[in-house]
Amino acid sequence: MLIGIDVGGTYTDGVAVNEEGEILAVAKYPTLRDNLLESLTGCLDQVMSGLSPLQVKRVSVSTTLLTNAVLQDKLEKTALLVIPGPGLDPTVLPFGVRPNVVAGAIDFRGRELAPVQPAQVKSLLMELIEAGHSGVAVAGKFAQRNNSHELKVESYALEHYPGLRVELSHRLCGSLNFPRRANTTYLTASSRTLFRHFLDQLEAGIRTRGITAPLYVLKADGGTLPLAAAARTPVETVYSGPAASVLGVLALLPEAETAVVMDIGGSTTDLGLILDGKPLLSSRGAEIGLFKTQVHSFAVTSANVGGDTPVEVVGGRINLGERRCGPAYCLGGSAPTPTDALRYLGLCEHGSLELAREGMESLASSLAVAPPEAARAVMEQVVERIATSFRQMVQCWEDEPAYRVWEVLHPHRMKRFKIFGVGGAAQGITPLVAEQLEAQWEAPEIGRVANALGAALAVPTFSCSLRADTGAGLYSIAETGVQLPWPNGRGGMEQARNLLSKHFRQRAWELGLTAAAGEITREEVFNVVRDSVTEGRIIEIGMELKAGVMTRVKGEERQ
Repeated sequence: MLIGIDVGGTYTDGVAVNEEGEILAVAKYPTLRDNLLESLTGCLDQVMSGLSPLQVKRVSVSTTLLTNAVLQDKLEKTALLVIPGPGLDPTVLPFGVRPNVVAGAIDFRGRELAPVQPAQVKSLLMELIEAGHSGVAVAGKFAQRNNSHELKVESYALEHYPGLRVELSHRLCGSLNFPRRANTTYLTASSRTLFRHFLDQLEAGIRTRGITAPLYVLKADGGTLPLAAAARTPVETVYSGPAASVLGVLALLPEAETAVVMDIGGSTTDLGLILDGKPLLSSRGAEIGLFKTQVHSFAVTSANVGGDTPVEVVGGRINLGERRCGPAYCLGGSAPTPTDALRYLGLCEHGSLELAREGMESLASSLAVAPPEAARAVMEQVVERIATSFRQMVQCWEDEPAYRVWEVLHPHRMKRFKIFGVGGAAQGITPLVAEQLEAQWEAPEIGRVANALGAALAVPTFSCSLRADTGAGLYSIAETGVQLPWPNGRGGMEQARNLLSKHFRQRAWELGLTAAAGEITREEVFNVVRDSVTEGRIIEIGMELKAGVMTRVKGEERQ
């Protein structure tokens, strides 16, 4: 039996499903924003009612903890140290926080141009510690080609300030794009203690309920990580909620089907895309607040409207609020919401019909119209906001390489997407949005807990990539920061594959994924020519465990 729990902005959803795709139990528990742990364990208790903890083979959780910490400015006080070398002024680069510049330079092939100055590092660290910083994130330009400068800063910091938290960018991500790598490092450094504390509490809460099965956390790319690995890279859990909804829909769709995922929550409506049974990944990385990162993520976006969006009348027109203020009026809230309009129009059964009528009557009075007209006006605004986000997202999807390939292979299906609505308000809102967009749609009852279903059935993912400079006699593994001599002279692609496979298996073992079998996803080789003579080659090769689900939900459960 597999357990999935998803912490949403309004509800925490839970699902128990067996490995044949049969749903055994579902639950919805109010999310307590100041106590996510109670939301998780309360939902787990509901799911496990009548089930034996001894039957549980895995528990997977998607959580908004890191997302909330970033957006609510609850990260630990951490400084960003950058080693940019000569060139563009680092203060104009898109860092999420103000950078502190360390002197030194590495070129694009990993050769040192200027050394790090210990005296400057000492002075800078002293200033930051006196200002109350408890950690530093260090990112050097081209550190993925030569990590010596980052290591020197770390060595000095730990020698003189042993209590200081230090995070280095080359150990987290190795792709080009200096600002995104720096932002990823900063979010990791500033959230690690917070996230580890949460995971420790989560594990204790689950273990006290007699569940001894392995525990996993869902990532933004739809994969799962064991708790210990997730504690090392908390930034990867950003947007795990939208990823869970995409996987939940993947489990509900027939194989190789294409659909837009529309997850209508209380605060937002998340949009994602499945192309021929494969979730569309962002080629750039996740973005959260001011931070553009290198975190592998599904290509998703959020429309700022949900079932609990407050509604008011401004200037004789319906106005949708920007932030959730509590539950719907029909569920005891203080202001009318789209959920109240749906309840009044008979498009959902959540909450008190009497209170929903009262909420619509208050809006109708301000608009000087009948209550049914006020309710329809609310839904028109909701549908328009979601449809606008959908059209904008299609433009973003068209920039993704995987989408372009699919578009070439399926020109007759271009933009003729089926909308698959999930979430608490999906059955009422999905047909209205589909009508506006002239699209087919589906919104099954089990879609109310699609996020939890996706978390339960998600498979592990991770990537490993090798870059070799045979002329310089070096190769590196981007995701672990390892940099080693290139063996046996110049070698070739076959040698690169063998080396990458070895490191892939090692990384899988470290992550607790002993049975992982990777797939080569990228191979490139370039000759390095100097004075008309080839002096080596640059070899780049990538291997991945791709996102997916263990099984699909049986057809009768979709009704």
